[in-house]
Amino acid sequence: MAAPIVQYTVTADPIRALANATARVRAAINDFGNARNAIIGYINGTTTDPTHFDRLVAACGIQAGDYATPGAAAVALFSQLDSLYQKLTAPSGQGDATGAALAQFCQLLGIV
Repeated sequence: MAAPIVQYTVTADPIRALANATARVRAAINDFGNARNAIIGYINGTTTDPTHFDRLVAACGIQAGDYATPGAAAVALFSQLDSLYQKLTAPSGQGDATGAALAQFCQLLGIV
């Protein structure tokens, strides 16, 4: 079994670059979670009905683009964000292993 943390000199490359990149990924996951929570606050009902996204569409200036309506584009945006966030934060043994692998790697480098 591996040790719970690897000791290293924080100023030595390439380990410094690796630790910094890992910390940025961890911070980005927190940002995804904060953005997801904020978006949920704009949704007035279920997360699958485009008409429930009117407040988010107005606040963010979301346009239809290749979707039927701006609301449909907003549903697609939230759906993909939610899927990504769930995968990045899934605990070990539940669903996608990406979140568990990232958490384990952060622990190994002592990144909290």
